[in-house]
Amino acid sequence: MRSQSLPADTVKAEAVLGPIDADVNLLQQLLSQLSAGGQPGAPPRDELLRRVEAQLEEMPGRIQALQGLQQEYGDLARELEQVRNLLSHLERELRRWLPGGDADGIAGLKRLCQELLEQVRLLWIPWTINQRDLAPLRVGTPFDFLQEYQQELSTELERDIRPGVLHRLKRDRNLWGWVDEEGGIIYRAAPGARRKLASLALVFGLPLLGLIAYITLAPAFQPPGAGWNSWAVGVNYLIFFSGYVVHIVKKSLEGAKDPLMGDILIWIHVRETPLAWLGVSAWVVWAGMGMFGFFPDLGLFRQVSTSTAITAFTAGISVDSLAATALKQYQRKISAQAQVLQGRIAGGTGV
Repeated sequence: MRSQSLPADTVKAEAVLGPIDADVNLLQQLLSQLSAGGQPGAPPRDELLRRVEAQLEEMPGRIQALQGLQQEYGDLARELEQVRNLLSHLERELRRWLPGGDADGIAGLKRLCQELLEQVRLLWIPWTINQRDLAPLRVGTPFDFLQEYQQELSTELERDIRPGVLHRLKRDRNLWGWVDEEGGIIYRAAPGARRKLASLALVFGLPLLGLIAYITLAPAFQPPGAGWNSWAVGVNYLIFFSGYVVHIVKKSLEGAKDPLMGDILIWIHVRETPLAWLGVSAWVVWAGMGMFGFFPDLGLFRQVSTSTAITAFTAGISVDSLAATALKQYQRKISAQAQVLQGRIAGGTGV
């Protein structure tokens, strides 16, 4: 288990779970050697049984430490109790088996060891990943769980429990991230609900700010005789915004892979930066459709009708592709204006 740069409470938990993991892992190896039956170079059977007995004598102290940890961490009481019950069961089975140490009981003890190790590691990895791996990252930053935990997940045991760890991380409400189970990627998320709501305000509020700007600025950009009015601009922009919202929800449903609204909200939260830029793209598209005339005259700034409503809604849903077209038009217009400006400057200076 990795332990660098962990906070004090997590180090305390590792001080309990770490020795249990090491003891049970060693016990499993001793049982495997006993079942192999005196291979060349292996310790004598009596020596192996003495080592098993030494591990057994450590168990009461480990169980007591688990009980103390369980009382301190109430949110994980059920998982810690499950580990404690398995360790107590393993202790009882070992005491029953040790007087004779017959080969028939080894297989059952090894299964108990493996089940206990699975539970310890299923508990440990989600517990530490917040503080050590996710806390230093910015919201939305991907963390490659499978790559970073390659060493921990390299043995046959860890390969077996890998899907369980990812599934538990996915369902853990206290995890500071959103889990892509298929790719093994965790995207950093804020632990509190307030920060997630701020992401929603950013993603959906940014385009709404454009409503005020366009209603205010439209008269200044209106060509002579265009007949623009603030009512048409406002209503059509709200219809355009509704299409934009549908576009975001559609993307989140495709990305979240989970119909639960909570998962969708977290997906939007961890992708707040690219989605915020999409909101800026909405500004660009709307300005291109009205103020700067980069698209054919669609009547969006003059009237409200079924035709303009369909056009505005469609533009909102297609904001990605339309933004690329509008940006190309902006670039051409700016280049043309730059050439005119350079000509005027050159003419004025006599160059």
